[in-house]
Amino acid sequence: MLYVEKTTPEDCFELAKNLKQVDKYELAIWGLDPLQALLQPFRYTKRKVHTYTIFDKNKKVAAIFGTVSSRQNDKVGTIWLLSSEVLDKNYLYFLKRNKYWTEYLEKNYDYLSNYITAEHTKSIKWLKWQGYKFSKPMLVNNVKMYYFYKRIQNCIQNRTQPILNDVGPSWTTSLPQKR
Repeated sequence: MLYVEKTTPEDCFELAKNLKQVDKYELAIWGLDPLQALLQPFRYTKRKVHTYTIFDKNKKVAAIFGTVSSRQNDKVGTIWLLSSEVLDKNYLYFLKRNKYWTEYLEKNYDYLSNYITAEHTKSIKWLKWQGYKFSKPMLVNNVKMYYFYKRIQNCIQNRTQPILNDVGPSWTTSLPQKR
């Protein structure tokens, strides 16, 4: 069983120590160390920065994922996920539930994208299943990578919270309170 909470810096420190090797490799291509990359969303003051942590039943961090809007257009953003082996141990459960969370993130955008290494075959398969399209391979710092993207069609702009069965015990709403 997995559950989701809003990310805290402590979650980033835990995942940075346990990040999968393929994720470390991908971050190194961009010149980022794991902790630096995971803490980066906390440095943004934009209103469309969404970061969430996936925990297992033992409160171990399985993954951190999120989106960050571009500086020029808050309807265009970058989507990302970094994980530990804990996610792989719960992969079937993750696959059954994650589409809700991806849709939850996507509804804030018209277009999402990022880059991924060719070695990330499991994630590429997952992203295609999520409806992302891929460019032809390209070299980035002499490493074969793909640009992936998704144009969000007819996205629902209401700001509902995600599926309650998946949220953890500390979840709080980010919706404005009605008076």
